Amino acid sequence: MGATTITENAVNQARQRTEIAVVGGGLAGLLAAVKLARAGKQVVLLEQAKGLGGRAATTVKGDVRFNLGPRALYLHGAAHRLLTELEIPFTGAVPNTGKGMGYYGGREYLLPRNMSQILSTSLLSWREKWQLFRFFQQIHSFDLEPLQRTSIHEWVTTRYGTGALANLFFGLFRLSTYAADLELISAGATLAQFRIGLTGNVWYIDGGWQSIVDRLRDRAVGLGVQIHTGAHVHAVRSTAAGVLVQATHQPDLHAAAAILAVSPQVASLLLALPEPHELVRWSVDSRPVHAACLDIALSRLTRPEHRFGLGLDEPTYASVHSAAAKFAPPGVAVIHVMKYLQSNQEQSARDNEQQLEGVLDRLQPGWRTHVLTRRYLPSMAVTHALPLAAQGGLTGRPNVAVANRPGVFLAGDWVGQHGQLADAAAASAATAAALILGSATATSAMRELEYA
Repeated sequence: MGATTITENAVNQARQRTEIAVVGGGLAGLLAAVKLARAGKQVVLLEQAKGLGGRAATTVKGDVRFNLGPRALYLHGAAHRLLTELEIPFTGAVPNTGKGMGYYGGREYLLPRNMSQILSTSLLSWREKWQLFRFFQQIHSFDLEPLQRTSIHEWVTTRYGTGALANLFFGLFRLSTYAADLELISAGATLAQFRIGLTGNVWYIDGGWQSIVDRLRDRAVGLGVQIHTGAHVHAVRSTAAGVLVQATHQPDLHAAAAILAVSPQVASLLLALPEPHELVRWSVDSRPVHAACLDIALSRLTRPEHRFGLGLDEPTYASVHSAAAKFAPPGVAVIHVMKYLQSNQEQSARDNEQQLEGVLDRLQPGWRTHVLTRRYLPSMAVTHALPLAAQGGLTGRPNVAVANRPGVFLAGDWVGQHGQLADAAAASAATAAALILGSATATSAMRELEYA
């Protein structure tokens, strides 16, 4: 391979022919590019923004690094597995929650994490304690396929009613999926995600997710991938010779195949899909997920042992990420506070910020006198689409290969039948690469990423 550079402006830089074009330089696009380049393919990656990473980017404010809201890597998920396969180095640690608290009915309770705490908690009745114990006994034996078209709210209330136990489940399932629309998200998809967390826990990543993005970029460049930022792709067309990618102020790029690692709406526009196309119909009914996030750095914690708080009857979350991973100089506490937003409700940005400040008042009373820096994101994009029960959950999401568009594939957190969030992005990226390489079917490609 010749010398490779990353440019801020792709004008007159893009090669006119390549084997694979990847549109989108977020996590899915970078993973796909590296996997294909490792297999010896010539890859050009085009990203519209000036930088790479998308929602996996990390912001630096002085000596503090903030992810775009709270982010965790599932240790038994497809993203961790693929990063390991691609030999992308990173470090981190399991969350150090200390006395993790749950907020319910205006009171705070120690979240039960083992059998002893389940038996001793005043949050649950004795009947609910038994039901919770049975749930953890049975979770890995649930048949999730029939539950793809049932909402998690319906599943919980049918089995456990509407009391404290049901609200405990609601809090835990929001934590797993980032979804406030529990009446809409698939029970099968939700329980599958929850099982992955139970089996392998999660990691907070040292330096933020940008460290993973940077190492993926470096590996891609080292493998000969041409990365062009500031590239405004406006059309992708299947042709008799392959795929034509057109971008503003750039030569046409001719490729044997293309991966679109973009949103469902952008993919539909780039491909000029007609309204009857299944991807267009699906994207019209899809529900993107947003969250209000207060990211804050304190000179110290006022209650050092209280490092995690979860709303049970309200869609809120708070965690001291710096208790596990490196985001700031020693002694500085980096905290992410979040409200999961419902898609069908108008939101007041100021009211939500005040609610998040109230959550932090409960977790760290007196925190305001110790603020070093803060950032508020009133409506941060979390994922492009919930796995909706009405759409068939995970099984109803778009396939990686685009129907009636030969040579065009999709990758992202909304694509394919496996995983959610970063795991869905990784799973679909791996499947797209495997289909292009002709080395595996979509099913067998995913099996390579799943833990037994």
